[in-house]
Parts: sequence; structure tokens; C-alpha cells
Amino acid sequence: MYGEYFLGQRCAEECMKTNGFLVPDCNEPSTIIRYLSKLA
Repeated sequence: MYGEYFLGQRCAEECMKTNGFLVPDCNEPSTIIRYLSKLA
């Protein structure tokens, strides 16, 4: 849905570090904002 704007690697690493405690929900912007970036 977010394509190149979504930092999937960063999201996966954080999920692994927290043992799945932090699970981003693409329908809830507040949970994924840290994994979105602007393209230059």
C-alpha cells in the first residue's frame, strides 16, 4: 500500500527486537508513522 515510502526492514527489525510486542497496523497511521519516509 505504501510502496517505496514504507521502511519494511526497519519495521521488521523493530518487531523482532520487541518479540512482536509492537505490531504496526497499516490502518492505524499512528502505529506506522515511524516507518514511513519521504522520497527525495
